[in-house]
Amino acid sequence: MEKDTKKEKAATPELSSSSLKEDGHFFDFVPFYKQPQFCDRTIRLEILDDSPSGNRGGAEASRPARENTAKGNDKAEGLDGGEIDPGNAADESTETHCSQEELPATEEGRVSGRKRAREEGDEPGRDTRSELAGEDAGSASERLDEKSKGAQAADGSDKGLVSNVAGRTGEAEKSGDEIDAGLQRAENPEVAEERSKQEAASSSGAVDKDGPESSRGAEGPEEIPISSIVVAAKSRVLRAMLSSDMREGQKDAAIVVKVTRQEKRAFKEMIDFFYNGTLSKRLLDEDSSTPELIATLLLGDKFEAHSFMGAVLDVLQDKVEDGEDADLETIALHIPELLHQRTEVRELVESAGEALVASFRNVSNWRVSFRFYALGESAIEFLLRSEELEGGDEVDVLDGAQIWVQQQFDAPEERAEAFRRLAPFVRFGCIKGEVLERLFDSPEMQSPEVQKLLQKALVYQAYSDPKKLTSISEFSRVREGFRKDTIELFFNFVLGERGFKVLSPWTEWNGRKWSLAIEKVQTRVPPTLGINLVRGPKSGSQSNEADIIQTQFFAKSWPSGYWSLLKSGVWTYAKEETEGKGSCNIFKKSWQELKASEFVGCTNEIIFRVVAKRLIEDSDSE
Repeated sequence: MEKDTKKEKAATPELSSSSLKEDGHFFDFVPFYKQPQFCDRTIRLEILDDSPSGNRGGAEASRPARENTAKGNDKAEGLDGGEIDPGNAADESTETHCSQEELPATEEGRVSGRKRAREEGDEPGRDTRSELAGEDAGSASERLDEKSKGAQAADGSDKGLVSNVAGRTGEAEKSGDEIDAGLQRAENPEVAEERSKQEAASSSGAVDKDGPESSRGAEGPEEIPISSIVVAAKSRVLRAMLSSDMREGQKDAAIVVKVTRQEKRAFKEMIDFFYNGTLSKRLLDEDSSTPELIATLLLGDKFEAHSFMGAVLDVLQDKVEDGEDADLETIALHIPELLHQRTEVRELVESAGEALVASFRNVSNWRVSFRFYALGESAIEFLLRSEELEGGDEVDVLDGAQIWVQQQFDAPEERAEAFRRLAPFVRFGCIKGEVLERLFDSPEMQSPEVQKLLQKALVYQAYSDPKKLTSISEFSRVREGFRKDTIELFFNFVLGERGFKVLSPWTEWNGRKWSLAIEKVQTRVPPTLGINLVRGPKSGSQSNEADIIQTQFFAKSWPSGYWSLLKSGVWTYAKEETEGKGSCNIFKKSWQELKASEFVGCTNEIIFRVVAKRLIEDSDSE
């Protein structure tokens, strides 16, 4: 007996330490999964009426069962739930419910791109969200409540029923409409054309060689053979349908799933993924349609297919890293809010938004950027909301928005209406009064709402500095990016006889040290007063790069106290350690004439104010 045991041990191959890892739980289903002898169930896909009158009602009846797990009570063994009233199963086939004891656990946890085995201790409900009751799903929810009360009264059970997806119908249908209507404009024209061809082929019954097989044309019902154990392991919703006491749970009945035409292709892609563990070549292609990927992601969320969602997210993340403007806009702004509750989706949206802002951070280039004019209105609004804009000021922001409107619309009424929608995100309180005054007659500014904003900004600019400080708000607060790009230096210079060169205290800004150098220029006849903005040595580990600086030199006049602009210009500071830019005759007066001017007070001092703004050199020349 002992010898036999040794033989058995010898015949059993030793498992490597990696065999217990996640990938070790999977087999290659591809060669045989579509063969009838390996498929024990059939999914029947039926197309919903896409017309406005029929879509809502059909969608209510088509939403598969989804669980609404109570916070903190999610367990790996199954879903929270109660018993089901099997009555009217055929009519309520998609509003399926199942008890906790009936269901094995399915793959859960973090949305991942690889196929994931069920591990002991997984928490199926930790990614589930509470369902939002939609107006359109009211009747379905009422029917479900009545069934719930009847079932509980019949068996005396105090278990609560698992809520279905009907409460989420209104929001999900709205999300689908947004994808169809809102994203097509942001899509690359070539990709959109290819997508139209593919949809036309799909509607005529053609088969995509890289996608899931199609047994019938797209218009009629289509039956897809499945292995129930594989499908149940990969989708919580389909698992609930297969495990229910309703018709879907009967082995001799087809599982009826009603989908829109857009969802049908995504559903077949999802079923194919359950076995292949990868998306089709069509979706993995670098030119794949971003709106279609988002629609596919939405369907994966609808059926709680987490690994499928992870694979789609991987493709979308690649598009974010590629940095195409249209893709960034679509991902950052057009993924439905419904999906933002998932951490991975929210992180993807945030990274796309950051990349979009980074591409258009330099506002000084907006007015000459063809890429900027190609953006959609939602992207323009998104940029106008950003605190990270650099390379200019609020006038550049206003100019960019105004020119974008002019490029997009021809009729004056359309331009005024479009600018009315964008105007609340322009910080008019940061714009000087003389600029605001000119804007009142602009054709784009003629709506009552914009005129009111201009009047409010003029009033704010008329306030004294203390009043402005107490009245500051989002309307008048300088953007964070602009504050980082700007420095103001003040210095009191005594106009003595000898006029020695004087340096103001060094100030660190943009990785370098900066100062004002003021002196009597003896080389000129007669002598004059010169002032320069000096860039000193680099500080810390900051690279020794050139700086493009827009500089304005002001002096305060007496007794009015107004700042007078003496000189303005843009200078490039090369890589030398110390360099000064300015004027050797800033007042355009001789030294003696200056002593009798309005800039010299009773203390024989001149108060200088220098505003320096760093400009960003755009590497993307257009």
